[in-house]
Amino acid sequence: MGIVLGQTATAEKSNEITAIPELLRTLDVKECIVTIDAMGTQTAIAHQIREGRGHYVLCVKDNHPKLLESILLAHLGIEAPLIVVSTSETRSRGHGREEIRRCQAFEVGNRLYKADQWRDIRIFAVVERTRTVGERTTVERRHYISSLAPAGRSELRQERQKEQRGLDVQSLDRDALEQGATRPETPSFRP
Repeated sequence: MGIVLGQTATAEKSNEITAIPELLRTLDVKECIVTIDAMGTQTAIAHQIREGRGHYVLCVKDNHPKLLESILLAHLGIEAPLIVVSTSETRSRGHGREEIRRCQAFEVGNRLYKADQWRDIRIFAVVERTRTVGERTTVERRHYISSLAPAGRSELRQERQKEQRGLDVQSLDRDALEQGATRPETPSFRP
């Protein structure tokens, strides 16, 4: 279940790319993680989130073909072997299906196309979902970039659940309190 903190209508002959910055201006994203689907994966939006001292997890699809291609090539280890800095796997069964979700996060380094244009980009991640229903198995991969540092569990897991809903803002404080820990000095990416 999600909570809507704000919404804005897109103007006629407009789209999310112009509405998201307007909505972000109304929100305090300090120490929050903002997850946005592929339409909102824009360098200006990433910059605006970091200006507000928040972190981003952005989905990369065909709307950034060269960035996506560089993620795919990096994931294959074309230029040099790629070292996984964080990994997670979950399995679920029910209603006649089985799902396995794997997330691997990698430090960006100099591997991604025009990475310097994405303010404070630190990692990219590949999320793979293998779903078996009866005799049929499908595999789906999604790709993300983020300003979060690598660590142990997953904001991406939550992103997968929310990605159809668009813009999402999460408080780092809430996560820390739920885990009974003090607020982290540096937010971390946890696949």
